[in-house]
Amino acid sequence: MLDTVLASIVDYLRQRTAFPGWAVEFLVCFAVFTSVRFAAAVWNGTILEGETLWVALWASYDSLRAYAEDSVVPALIFTAIVEVIIMVLARKRMRLEREEGREEGRQEGRAEGRQEGLAEVRAELEPIIKDLQERVRRLENGRAEQSPDAPAS
Repeated sequence: MLDTVLASIVDYLRQRTAFPGWAVEFLVCFAVFTSVRFAAAVWNGTILEGETLWVALWASYDSLRAYAEDSVVPALIFTAIVEVIIMVLARKRMRLEREEGREEGRQEGRAEGRQEGLAEVRAELEPIIKDLQERVRRLENGRAEQSPDAPAS
């Protein structure tokens, strides 16, 4: 039963949020915090305690699981803080763009660009269309010109 509830929660998060991005950000933070903790333990073992590098590496490696468990909470907190900052900044940017009229300006610019593009296409195609209309009119009236390659009847 717990699996179905968790699966539905995860599906909801995937569909309605940036859950994959959050997961990647959390994993990166987790890896960084664990690596920093490991490096600090090696540093303390070699510099402060006077052990050889090899001994400090093995001692730190033996404690790596504890370092990883201790890094989960700071990584989660850091991820939450970064996401809140990103959301606040994104909302502020959207509000400023709305206030400055950039959003409306972009939409107006797109509409003007479409109109200019249509005008250019019409200008290029107008002579071709007129020529084709004239040929059709001549064919309908039976006054089609014979091309030099066509056999005489």
